[in-house]
Amino acid sequence: MANTIHETIAEYLDGVIDVGTIESAAGGANDGIEATITGYDDGEGEQEQQPGCELWSQAPLQFRPLASTEVLFLRRGDEIIGIATKDRRVAVVIDEGEAVLTNLKTGSDAVRVRLRADGEIVLEGAAARFVDAGDAAALANKALALAQQTNDNFSTFRTAYLAHTHAVSGAATGPLSGGLPAGDLPTPFPSVESARVFSKD
Repeated sequence: MANTIHETIAEYLDGVIDVGTIESAAGGANDGIEATITGYDDGEGEQEQQPGCELWSQAPLQFRPLASTEVLFLRRGDEIIGIATKDRRVAVVIDEGEAVLTNLKTGSDAVRVRLRADGEIVLEGAAARFVDAGDAAALANKALALAQQTNDNFSTFRTAYLAHTHAVSGAATGPLSGGLPAGDLPTPFPSVESARVFSKD
């Protein structure tokens, strides 16, 4: 009985849900993204191709896929609607609990935001950069860029500080200049490479 039900469902879905490739995609804004979708060969040398197909995605996320991206699509009457995509060219290895947002480029043009399971946020890619879009998001980008620059400056200062020495002539019998007790060394700065340097712990 179970096999009969499965077979019935498979027969019902045959031709309703299928897999194909995106030949091209365009659009945006209120019209959403539309694509030309080609279905896979049906084994008899026939391939269906339809332009102007809607591409659906999760509401907060909008993207324009590259040509040759694989697409899972649904037929609704004469319409074809892309409901999921997969691009193996931009796939990356991720650890358990991680999430990665990537642009649809490869090589030196690839940019990714990696959200690690431990809470770290990592920006990856040689082409990654912050730009001023003239809005609140741009201000946040500037703040992050400034924080990175400040971190780098402190790292340089700390390295120079720890390497800096004074030669003292004779035996020190009392406090050094500035009140530092003889024989004591200044407390090193904490490592500014750690994101926890500003924490309360």
